[in-house]
Amino acid sequence: MKIITRDQPMDADMAPYHLSDPYPVPVNLAPNAEEAALLTLAYAGVNSEMTALSQYVTHHIFSAGTNPDISHDILQIGIIEMFHLDMLGSCIKQLGGTVDLISRYGKPSYWTAKNIKYSTDLVSKLKTDIQSENDCIESYRRIISKLKNQALIDLLARIIGDEELHITLFNKMIDRLSIPSNVG
Repeated sequence: MKIITRDQPMDADMAPYHLSDPYPVPVNLAPNAEEAALLTLAYAGVNSEMTALSQYVTHHIFSAGTNPDISHDILQIGIIEMFHLDMLGSCIKQLGGTVDLISRYGKPSYWTAKNIKYSTDLVSKLKTDIQSENDCIESYRRIISKLKNQALIDLLARIIGDEELHITLFNKMIDRLSIPSNVG
């Protein structure tokens, strides 16, 4: 298995799950405790990349036996979320922050599986995935409004583009489930 890092382009088979624009990954960031803490919201907050990744892996496993194509797509989206998590962690570390599963903006809060939105059937899971992406986008926009570092703003704006694409992909999965397979 090839390991994808922030320094390498992703394989072509990942192309449907992220925008084609490159990620503007900030390097050599000056220490900034407030911006590091803000990024922990996106890293390990309620509406974070850690939450999305965990939720999508569970949804992938849930759907693997009955909807393998959709299961595959959910996992691929989860891999993109892991890539986002990696980039955010790198920025937090460069800013002098601590990279762990604690949201440190305001009152510190440990990441928990309670952040995952649970449901019982695949369509409901996909709808919660859409809601989670929308919540994550709103969280990113609030974070961006408080950032001063343009390199971080550019990265988060680029990640928002992927999250918007994920909403489209989840909606297409719902449409695929709504089409009868035996017509005629």
